[in-house]
Amino acid sequence: MSTITIGGESAWKAYSRGDIGVAFHWINREPALVIYALHRGMRLSGSVPYALPLSSAHELVKDGSGGTEVNSEVLVMKATKAAEVIGAPGDQFMIRKIADVMLEGLDALCDMPPEPAKGQAPAAEQGAVQLRADGKVLWERDASELA
Repeated sequence: MSTITIGGESAWKAYSRGDIGVAFHWINREPALVIYALHRGMRLSGSVPYALPLSSAHELVKDGSGGTEVNSEVLVMKATKAAEVIGAPGDQFMIRKIADVMLEGLDALCDMPPEPAKGQAPAAEQGAVQLRADGKVLWERDASELA
């Protein structure tokens, strides 16, 4: 069994949204969006990161919509489960925050390259722009989005 450090060197991309960590990893060779609690006080005993693999990400959009309509029922269900798994409060604010993280991460999840070979670093992004204040990322964009 192999292990990874969530948000560590093996991540293709990682960032935070307040007290929620977001990392893009390959799990069983499949791209996955991984959500985890950043603050120890928020995590309950036995909590673990929540992974949304690429193979099930399609469930977040309605069939026949061309990827333009969100399947709200599935999104709320997955966000609620993610809050439970990571040990976050299951209130409306947190579920909405996790749902936003899931939707925001779909493009990056779909853009992930194949898993690098062992010993090879993950493919680097061409560049990114970050706006930080007091060490926290307030705004982040891939440089390709700004061109």
